[in-house]
Amino acid sequence: MARSLQDYTLDIFLRQSWVDERLSHDLNTTMFLSNTVMDKIWLPDSYFVNAKQGSFHKVTKDNMMVMIQPDGQVQYNARVTIRASCPMNLRKFPMDTQHCPLTLESYGYSSDHIVFKWEIEDGDGLGFVPESLKMLPQYKLARVHLSTLHNEYVVGNWSGIKALFTFERMYSYFVIHVYGPCALIVVVSWVSFLLPKEQAPARITLGVTSVLTVVTILNMLNNSMPKVNYVKTIDKYLIGCFLFVFATLVEYSLVLWLTKSYKKYNKTKEEL
Repeated sequence: MARSLQDYTLDIFLRQSWVDERLSHDLNTTMFLSNTVMDKIWLPDSYFVNAKQGSFHKVTKDNMMVMIQPDGQVQYNARVTIRASCPMNLRKFPMDTQHCPLTLESYGYSSDHIVFKWEIEDGDGLGFVPESLKMLPQYKLARVHLSTLHNEYVVGNWSGIKALFTFERMYSYFVIHVYGPCALIVVVSWVSFLLPKEQAPARITLGVTSVLTVVTILNMLNNSMPKVNYVKTIDKYLIGCFLFVFATLVEYSLVLWLTKSYKKYNKTKEEL
């Protein structure tokens, strides 16, 4: 998943099945056709509605296969890599959950000619996913919901199917690399409270360094994020850390001002 591009990439085995009575035969076995003769039979013009980019695998040969049973039932199998759009809601980032759809429709045939439906009826597609693929570097695949669609367009009604992938983000990476270091920087900035007020270079250097470090972490994180018009959870935390660190500089400035005012008051009092 690429949160900056609002999309995700998946490698799937696309399997479609339909009945074509013209291809029924008298053999007692299933016929296997190579990809060199696929253009001789009818194939559905299925396409992924929310796909940004897609490709068939061709190593070492085209990864496609067609099987024809005696009753004319055709099974089409292909290995496809798809980069599909996934509008993400990042308000709770990095404790967020994303729902990424994958929609399949026919491009030129309306529901009068093609009606899509899933092979299973319960709508739970998580069983198709191997256990080794349910855990990603930053996500966990929690659910795959399968549904059918009936879309109305100007030119007619179209049938389709939809798979909704639910990804739960694992935020341990951000705890180690963002939350922990920023909390430590805030604690380090409080060390300036233990330094005498006469040691201005040490206190100012410690405060400014802490401020710049928090700002750098905030900028680095936002550079890898999409430019959204709302505040994320991690932004609130980093802004809070920035305010705590900045408050140490404000506190020292206030101490210097009060010290100067106190000395001026004593001097004026002695003159009187």
